[in-house]
Amino acid sequence: MLDRALEDFCTGHGLLLNGDEDAGLPKLASQRIDAVLKTADTECGQHLIERFVHEARAFILNIEKGDLPEPKELAAFSDLVLVDLLQTLQAVVSALEEDFAEEMQRRRDRRNEETRRVMDAIQEIQKASKFSRMIALNAKISADRAGPFGKEFGALTEELKQISAAITDSSENILKHLERI
Repeated sequence: MLDRALEDFCTGHGLLLNGDEDAGLPKLASQRIDAVLKTADTECGQHLIERFVHEARAFILNIEKGDLPEPKELAAFSDLVLVDLLQTLQAVVSALEEDFAEEMQRRRDRRNEETRRVMDAIQEIQKASKFSRMIALNAKISADRAGPFGKEFGALTEELKQISAAITDSSENILKHLERI
């Protein structure tokens, strides 16, 4: 059971350091995580984790052989785990949380910028639609002035007016949906 727990710890730590392309998990390296793990201090970061893994494996092997650790050794190992290792792991978790929050903010900013661009494009479409309706109205007036010679032209201007109205309606619906996002 202890062996399995240690292997799970090592697997998780390995995923943190190297990722897993097959599972779609990226390497979670960042300046924050590097600052925690790659410190030169042997009582912190990667050195401490390697020390924990080494000592835990030694304890597991001795226990499997039937050699129980001395109380002093067990107390020192407990201190290593409960103080130093937990502080290092908490620092890694904090670095991950900060990286995650930063990435989420980057994504929100990017989404907001894309939404703004789409809204700007839709507003341009609405302007063009209004302009085409004005042209259609002017063309309709000209067709009416032309009398029977402007009948076909009048029908085309009516179609143009309907298309412009449909474009305006569609763009307004898109804007309403974007505002909800």
